[in-house]
Amino acid sequence: GKSEATGNPGVRVDMIKRFGLSSCKGFHHLATRLALQHSEFPTFYTLHLLLLASIDAAFIMNLDEAPRKIAQATMEHLLGQEDLTKYPTQHIYLVRHDLQRLCKKLSLSTPLIMSDFNQFWRSLTLKLIKSESQMHKLFGSMEIEYLIDACRVPEAYIVKGAGNEVVNGRYEISSSVITNGCVSSQTVNYQMTNACGVTFTVHPCLMTEPGKTQNDVWFFISSTKGVDYYFHETKPNEQDKPPLIGWKYIGGSRHPPPRLEQSSNTIPVKDEKGNLEKQLNKWAVENDVYGIISGRCIDKSHLRASA
Repeated sequence: GKSEATGNPGVRVDMIKRFGLSSCKGFHHLATRLALQHSEFPTFYTLHLLLLASIDAAFIMNLDEAPRKIAQATMEHLLGQEDLTKYPTQHIYLVRHDLQRLCKKLSLSTPLIMSDFNQFWRSLTLKLIKSESQMHKLFGSMEIEYLIDACRVPEAYIVKGAGNEVVNGRYEISSSVITNGCVSSQTVNYQMTNACGVTFTVHPCLMTEPGKTQNDVWFFISSTKGVDYYFHETKPNEQDKPPLIGWKYIGGSRHPPPRLEQSSNTIPVKDEKGNLEKQLNKWAVENDVYGIISGRCIDKSHLRASA
């Protein structure tokens, strides 16, 4: 939203540091307040802004415990709401997506938080598709599509059309992130080694300029020798996978920038509780998700077999 991006990023960072490092330890106090405040919880949009600040604090100050408690209190509050139809679907999406970003960052030190989020996401989606509002049911159906998409990542990407032809080619997912046939890392890199033995990567990178909550992780095409060729000013809703278009060239590189194509073959993703695809199928069967969705907007063919 506009309000989260306006103002001087440096001022925002300074305010977050002051809030977090003050004698009252602001983020710890906020976490405690949210955990105790059942009747007068912040509005969804206020939650969105608080979660953005928590994400920045997790990155800037390397906070872990307080942002984790804030995330857990928010997830418990959302699942405790009897009627989600009084909240705009756009605000529900913002909060859910913020929680996903925050938990992804926190999972680097506490892997189980991502499992907690995935379970919360499924439970929230079930409440949405069971609601009386057709708009919220449709939004819940869209969330199911996002849940399905999160279960797998492409096996490879084809980089083509780059002015620097050395970066063109097929990039395979790094074997270091695969455990028992599943992707076990929240950060996925793709690599290609050319005929000269030089390795290139398509990878996400945390930007060092703080306060830019809209662009805190960008994608780069680089060599392992430390040369960056192309980059993408990635938005939060694009950070899970390398973008296909919209790349830009870095000074010293050659125009035009590349475009990417993802392979049709995919690899399943796992969290601390196992294969996400199998968890999603089990959830769908146990809760009769296919029977709940009116008009059969989504049927069993959308879920891949979990052999």
